[in-house]
Amino acid sequence: MEEEELVLGGCDSDDDGGQSSGLSDLEEEEGEEGDFIVVSEAEIRERQEEDVGILCSVLSVPRAWACALLVHHNWDVVKVQEAWFADEDAVRNAVGLLEEGGGSSSSPRGEKVSTCRICLEESPRGSMSAAPCGHLFCDACWASYIHIAIADGPGCLLLRCPDPACRVLVGKEMVERFAADEDGERYSLHLFRSYAGSNKRLRWCPAPNCQFGVEHVGGETYDVWCKCS
Repeated sequence: MEEEELVLGGCDSDDDGGQSSGLSDLEEEEGEEGDFIVVSEAEIRERQEEDVGILCSVLSVPRAWACALLVHHNWDVVKVQEAWFADEDAVRNAVGLLEEGGGSSSSPRGEKVSTCRICLEESPRGSMSAAPCGHLFCDACWASYIHIAIADGPGCLLLRCPDPACRVLVGKEMVERFAADEDGERYSLHLFRSYAGSNKRLRWCPAPNCQFGVEHVGGETYDVWCKCS
């Protein structure tokens, strides 16, 4: 069966030739047919937070893990739970989840200076950081690595350790730690769009600067109106 198509439109003329209100038409459509609802960006973000919270609670995992698991499974909470309880180790390996300190440090303990594997410069251990795998890189290289990843697109949501042989996840908290303000906003936008894009029944209003979308909840094809009309 082909998926019904949502068509966003403006106001049509009513029977007596006058212009009807887009919002009035929407309220009537919702009340009588219930085929679509208008949702705001804030409402969608609330749904996203609820899904992350559910997964944190059910799986007893940190927020960064919950976000990565949901991104990997296209924001399907049920699929994440089913996969996790069926084979937790397989899911961990697929997403790159490793407990903090679960990897071995790339430098012997007690050393005050280490060599960054990216720039090959020696740096004090206090100015170097590692993902849970323990591979140390200087903070400047981390910031550059994360900046480039965010600029490249939504792949940054499942970013891995810079070590080519390592597949451990660089979690949301670490990304936000090194991301500049603009990069942090872009990362947050990637995460939001990942969630909104997983809902095939949701379409954003094409009007400039509109913060609403229309979600199809059943029924046949209809012309729909946004609250900004």
